[in-house]
Amino acid sequence: MNYRIPLRLDDGVWLFADIPSVEARRRVLRRTLAEAIDCTEGDIVIGRTANGKPMLKHPTDRLFFNTSHRDDIVLVALAWNRPVGVDLELLPCAGGDAVAGTFFSAGEKRWLSSAENGDGAAFARLWTAKEAVLKAAGTGIAQGLAEPDLAAALTPGRPLGGGDVRLHAAGGDFAIRWFPAATRRRNVMAARALALPPAPSCLA
Repeated sequence: MNYRIPLRLDDGVWLFADIPSVEARRRVLRRTLAEAIDCTEGDIVIGRTANGKPMLKHPTDRLFFNTSHRDDIVLVALAWNRPVGVDLELLPCAGGDAVAGTFFSAGEKRWLSSAENGDGAAFARLWTAKEAVLKAAGTGIAQGLAEPDLAAALTPGRPLGGGDVRLHAAGGDFAIRWFPAATRRRNVMAARALALPPAPSCLA
């Protein structure tokens, strides 16, 4: 597998392997954006929001994107007309218990302690979901990980991620989906968070 033949995880979500450098990651992103818009890579202009989140400025600002990478593996997600966030962790994922003790809610920690967790996949599902939501919201983890709290979607002893999880966090509503996947050398856990449109209000 290489960046010329990405693994398509879902509509608008691709996993690239063997991406050796920062410059190669930039080329992958620009190529993916250009193909989605049907323009040349030279047409792509990327800026940043007030919070520092990368955003597409030209030739359209209606296509949202987000990326994550670990080692030489890159995750790219695109979404028209609504913010998107993604996160990626490599499996096995070690050291999750210590991180969970600091950053996870009481309900999340109870679920994690009950989960089958030999390779850290349960921790990776929670961590990638939190990161993806905060990246979609444009805040990142600088303000901590008290939100999103996935405890309401968790049942001790039962797996997480059989379908989309919807929750309210960071001032908005999001749909989270997980993508366990494998490259030639590594297993990974990926998560995407899509911002959902606000519910219509009824006028009296």
